[in-house]
Amino acid sequence: MWRTSTLASLAVCLALAVGSHAGAATSGTVVGATVPSATSIDVTACQSQTSATSFGTVLPGASVVTGADCNVVFGSSNDTSMLRVHQTDALGVAMSRPSHGAIDTGFGVGGTRMIDPADDDAIVASAIAPDGDIVVAGHRSVAGAEDAFLARLQPDGTLDPAFGSGSGMVTYSASAASDRAQAVAIGADGSITIGGITAVGIDDTSAFVARFESDGTLRTSFGTGGRTEIIAGPEIDTFEDVAIDASGRIAVAGYSDQVVGAGVGLDWIVGRLTADGAPDLSFNGTGLRRFDLGGPANSNDSGFAVAFDSSGRIVSGGFGVPAAGTGDAAVVRFTEAGAFDPTFGGGDGIATADVTAADEARGLAIDANGRILLSGQSNIGVDQDAFVARFTTAGVLDTTFGIGGVSSVPMSTAGGHDAFEGLVIQDDRRIVAAGHAQVGGQWDAAVFRLLENGTLDTSFDGDGKAFYAPSAGLDTVHDVLMHRDGRILLTGGATNADFDGAVTRLDSTGVADFSGDWTTGSDKFGACLHGLVSGTAVWALAGAGNCTTTQPANWRPIPATAADAGAAVASTASGVANATARFRFGFRTIGPQPPGIYAAGVSFTVVAPSA
Repeated sequence: MWRTSTLASLAVCLALAVGSHAGAATSGTVVGATVPSATSIDVTACQSQTSATSFGTVLPGASVVTGADCNVVFGSSNDTSMLRVHQTDALGVAMSRPSHGAIDTGFGVGGTRMIDPADDDAIVASAIAPDGDIVVAGHRSVAGAEDAFLARLQPDGTLDPAFGSGSGMVTYSASAASDRAQAVAIGADGSITIGGITAVGIDDTSAFVARFESDGTLRTSFGTGGRTEIIAGPEIDTFEDVAIDASGRIAVAGYSDQVVGAGVGLDWIVGRLTADGAPDLSFNGTGLRRFDLGGPANSNDSGFAVAFDSSGRIVSGGFGVPAAGTGDAAVVRFTEAGAFDPTFGGGDGIATADVTAADEARGLAIDANGRILLSGQSNIGVDQDAFVARFTTAGVLDTTFGIGGVSSVPMSTAGGHDAFEGLVIQDDRRIVAAGHAQVGGQWDAAVFRLLENGTLDTSFDGDGKAFYAPSAGLDTVHDVLMHRDGRILLTGGATNADFDGAVTRLDSTGVADFSGDWTTGSDKFGACLHGLVSGTAVWALAGAGNCTTTQPANWRPIPATAADAGAAVASTASGVANATARFRFGFRTIGPQPPGIYAAGVSFTVVAPSA
C-alpha cells in the first residue's frame, strides 16, 4: 500500500501493532513510499509485544511496564536517517480501554443518531473512514418504492455537510422499482463501494456494485457509469457483502436463483472484481463462483459475508444444506484462481458448523492468527439462539473455543428470537458480536463480548452482555464496528412512528500521554528508550534496568502528529542500515478510571536524510 510522502526523501513507515485499535497494520505492511535514500525499517520483533502492551487488567492506581523490549531496526544504506514515533489515531489519546458497555452520551442524542430520510429506512451495513467518519448504507422507502442510500456521520454523530451536497446523505437508484444497498466498504483512497440488489421486473433482480467518491458523488469511471452488474437476471440475485483488499480488488458474496421460477432454491455466489469494477477473469475464468453445499436441488445456499485473508484468499461465510443433514452455518475458502481451496475443510474448501437443527451465519471475522469466526443464529422449533463459531486456519472447528468450537450465547427466555449479525475482534482478541434479542415481547439491540476462549467477558457490562432500546418498538443491530480508540458502534434500525436507521455508540475510557512524574497527576502512557545500538539517541537513553516508573526522567510522551512529524527518537550516521532501538512501554491509571484492558496504538517511521 504505497503513498507519496510530504518529505522528498521518505523511506518506509510501518505501523507497530502494539495492542492498537482497528486499522493498525502488521509489521509487514508498507505504508510509505519513495526510497531514494535506500532506507529500511523492521518492527517484526515488536509483534511479540502485541499482548504485553494491552497491559491486561490494570487496577486504578497501578503502574505497568512491558517486560520485554520492542526492537526497531532502522537505517539507510547511503544516507543519514532518523527514527520517529507517533500515535496511530492522531486524536491525542494514545491509550484507551475498550468499551465496557456504557452508552457514549456525547454521540448523537443520548448516544444514538437516528437516520430518517424517508417513510421507512434501514441501515444494513457500515464502515469507518480513515478520518474517523462513519459511513452507513441501506435503503429507504417512499410510497412503496425503495432507493439505496448512504449517509456519512462525523465522529460526534452529526451528518457530514461535506457529503451529499450538504445534506450528509445520498440516495441512489438504478431502477424505477426497488434498489437496496446491502453492504459497504471504504477503499484506501477514501472511495465508498456498495453492493446490493436492484429490481428489474417481477421475480427478477440484479446484484450490483457501485462506487462513490468520499463526498458522495458517483464515480462514473468505475464499471459502467459507476456501476457493475456481475449477474443480470432473469432471476433473483443479490450481493450481501463486499470487501476490498490492499490492491483494490473487490470481493462480493450473496445468492442467486438456481434456475428461473419459484421454489427452486438458491445458490451461494462469490465473485471478485478488479479495482476499476470489471469482473476479474483470473478468478474462476469469469469473476464469479456459483455453488451449493451438495444438498437437495431445491435447497437454499447463501453467502452473507466475505473477507480477504492475510494471504489474499477470499473467505465467505453463510449457510446451506450439505449432502447429509439440515441447514448448517458454513465458511468457504477459495484459492487465488477462484478454485475451492483443497487445504481447507474436508479438502473441498468448505467447513460447516452444525449447531442445532438449522443454523445460519451472517457475520464473519478473521483474527490475528488466521482463525475464522462466524456469528449467526440456530433454530430449534420456535426457539432461536445466537452463536459464535470458530474454525482453525485449516477449516476445522476449533475445540479450544466454546464447546467443540461453538459458543451458544443465552440471551432471552425459551421461545425467544435471538440472533447475531455483526462481528468484530478487538486488538486484545476479545470478540464483540451484536444483533437482537427478544426481551419482554419485543426486540432490543444486543451486544455481547466474549473472551478469546468463547466464554462471556464479565468485564463488559458486568456479565458480558448489554441490551439497548433506542426506540419503544423493535430495535436491531445489523453491523458492529470498532473505532481505533476502542469505542463500539452499533448500526441497524429502530421503530418510532416508522422504521428508522439507528447508529449507537458505546463509550471507551481514554488515557492521556505521559507528562511529568509517574507518581503524581493523571493517567499516563509513554515510551522509554531502553537501549540503542549503532545509533545516536535523541530521547534520553535509559539503559538497562532504568525503564521503571521510579525513573520518570526516562519516559517520553508519544505525540498525536502525522508520521512525518512524529517525535524524533534516534538517528544514524550515513550508511548505517541496521541501528536497533529498544523500547519499553508504560501505563499508569488512577481513579476514576475503571480496571480493565487498556491498549496503545503506536507507529514508527524512518526518514532520510535525518531531519
